[in-house]
Amino acid sequence: MFLVLACVGMLLNTILAYSTIDDLEETVNFSGIYFLWLLGGLLSGFGIAVFPMIINVLFWSRQKEIGFSQAIYAGLGNCTAGVFALIMPFVIEWTDISFAYVLWLILACAGTGVVCLKILDPPYHQLAVQGVPKEDNIKISKWLGQQMLPNAAMTLKQVSGKW
Repeated sequence: MFLVLACVGMLLNTILAYSTIDDLEETVNFSGIYFLWLLGGLLSGFGIAVFPMIINVLFWSRQKEIGFSQAIYAGLGNCTAGVFALIMPFVIEWTDISFAYVLWLILACAGTGVVCLKILDPPYHQLAVQGVPKEDNIKISKWLGQQMLPNAAMTLKQVSGKW
């Protein structure tokens, strides 16, 4: 959901880049166009909000490997934005800012498509969606190798005590 909102924000900014980029220097703060640019930036920023997806990383990881898995997920997630921020000035210099927004939009939509098509929920969540009773779900998930299972009855203090 957040990635789709980020793509919508990038689409809005791309449209604005092609239609209002020449008038941007003369835009008065708090004018209609200014708020549209802010809205596009806000929606684009929702892409950062995918870090709650790190919970799926926890459920797919073995208990001893959770820290490593989180580090890889966060590192690669930030690496993408960093590399794009690094190449953006060269793209703008080579073409213009409007094309840079198009390129950014294409990459954001492609990344969102990959996530939607390839990222699977852990076995426990897949079985829960299919209506498998909780006790059977836990047995099957453990049999499939899932060590981390959701447990709403435990407090954070109890969970951290198991480590």
